[in-house]
Amino acid sequence: MGAGLFRVKKGINYLLLEDIKQSSFSDVFTCSYSKDGKSQTGALKICRSKDSSLEIAQNLIGIANRKSCNHFPLLIDYGLFLSHQFVVMELLGRDLKSLQRSMPALKFSMCTAIHLVDQCLKAIHRQHGKKEIVYILGFSKTKKLHSGRFNDIIAFTGTVGWLGNRRYASLRAHQGWDLGRRDDVESWLYRSIMLIAGSLPWGKLPTAMKYIVRKRLKNNCGKIDTISVLANVPYEYFREKISQFCVLNDIPKLDKYDWE
Repeated sequence: MGAGLFRVKKGINYLLLEDIKQSSFSDVFTCSYSKDGKSQTGALKICRSKDSSLEIAQNLIGIANRKSCNHFPLLIDYGLFLSHQFVVMELLGRDLKSLQRSMPALKFSMCTAIHLVDQCLKAIHRQHGKKEIVYILGFSKTKKLHSGRFNDIIAFTGTVGWLGNRRYASLRAHQGWDLGRRDDVESWLYRSIMLIAGSLPWGKLPTAMKYIVRKRLKNNCGKIDTISVLANVPYEYFREKISQFCVLNDIPKLDKYDWE
C-alpha cells in the first residue's frame, strides 16, 4: 500500500503522504485530511492482516481520551478499508529510539535519560499531561484484567502466544506466561537501562545467553518480583528511587532535552 491513496468515510478523505514505519504486520503513514473546513495531519496505521491488538489499542486509546489521560495520542478514526484494519491518531514527534540514535554517542546525557525514565513510569501510571513529552503508542501485549461486571478478574489462560517487542519484554513474556501490570514495570526497567546506557547488557549475546543475563539483572531488582501478577504496582516506590538517584548523583532539574 503506497502513499497517495485516498480513503473516504462519512465525507472524510485521508491522503496518505509518507510511509514512516514498516513492519511485517503493518504500515504507518503520515496523512492529511479535512475537518471542520481545516486541513489536519495525523498518523494512519494499516494492518496487512487481522490484528486483535489494534482493536484493543483503539478501545484503550478511546477510553484514555475520554478520561483525559493525555499521555495517550488523540484517537481520530478507525475501521476497515479494503478489508484492512486501520486506525488514525494524532501525529506526534519522533520516537525515543530514533532520538537516541541521533545522539553523538548513541545515548542521552544522564540528565535527559533520567527524566525520560521518570516520564516513562508516569506514562505507565497515567499521571502526566499534554505538557509532558512521552506518549504510549504500542499495545500489542495489552489485555483486559477486569470484566467490568462487579470488577471481576478475568481468568488467566496460563500461557499465551508471543506478541510485542522481545528486546524489552519481561521474563514472563519470554516464558509464554500470561502478563500483568508488574510486567509493564519490568519492561520499563529494561527500557530505562537502554535510555541511560545506550545499550542493553545482553544486546550482542547469543540468544541462549540473553535470557540468563536478563534474569540475573532482574534478580538484583527484587522489588518487582514481590509484586504478584494481579497486584497494583507501587509506582511511588519506584519514583522515589528515581528521586534518590538524582540526589545522590547531583542530577539537576532539566532545562531542555538533548535534542532541543
